[in-house]
Parts: sequence; structure tokens; C-alpha cells
Amino acid sequence: MVHVGTIVTGLVVLTVCGVIVFWRGGRLERLVALIGFVCWSGAAAGQLLTGSNLVPVVLADLALAVALLVLILRHHRPWLYALFAVEAVRLLLHALYFQSHLPPTTGYRLANNVTSYLCLAIVVAASLWPKPKPAPPAA
Repeated sequence: MVHVGTIVTGLVVLTVCGVIVFWRGGRLERLVALIGFVCWSGAAAGQLLTGSNLVPVVLADLALAVALLVLILRHHRPWLYALFAVEAVRLLLHALYFQSHLPPTTGYRLANNVTSYLCLAIVVAASLWPKPKPAPPAA
């Protein structure tokens, strides 16, 4: 059963976080926020269209993890590593759920939502964190 209230709440929080990131963040933070928005919106659309709770979310999380891995290889930022670690926990959570062959529990849904919001918090924090001033040119 798809929980429309949870989907709408997540999209509202995602939008608010996206506004903060696009207002205060740099180019990399904005790119990650855009990728996250596409994945999250795609998962929500997939849930509503298919009536499946999990498969669209897992596919979106896989896409996000691959995108983060590519960005980590190009940009070595500590917050990207933290974001990827949380995303890896989410993928592990999905794997454990699939392995159990049980219907989604409240604990699973809560853990999934908490890790989702933690990912958003990491990107927002990276956007709000003071950027180092460029070094003056050498004389």
C-alpha cells in the first residue's frame, strides 16, 4: 500500500531543502540536490503509478548511489563521502527487506524515511557550511 501522505510530506521537505541548497550552495551542492530531486520525484511517481512501495524506491536509490560514486571520484568532499555512506545504509536496508520476504514493517519505513531526511540534511549542511576563502595570488 502506497502512503500518499508520506510521499507528499517527503516532496515538500525535499522542495524546501532544494530552495535552501540553490540559495546558499555551490555548484556541486546544487548538482547533488538536483540529482536527489530527480531520484526522489521519480521514486514517488513510480510508487503512485505502479502501486508498489519498494521497487521504485530501490531503483531510485541505486541511481543516486551510482551518481554519488561518480561525483566522489571527481570531487573529494567529506560531505559526499558521508552522503554516500548513508545511501549505502539505505541500500543495505533494502537488501535486508528483500531477503526477509516479509511485508514492509513500520520499523523499515521509519528507517527508510530517517535515512532519506539525513541525506537531505547532509546536503543542506554542506550548502550552509562556510566556504573557504581563495588564497591570495602569490607575488
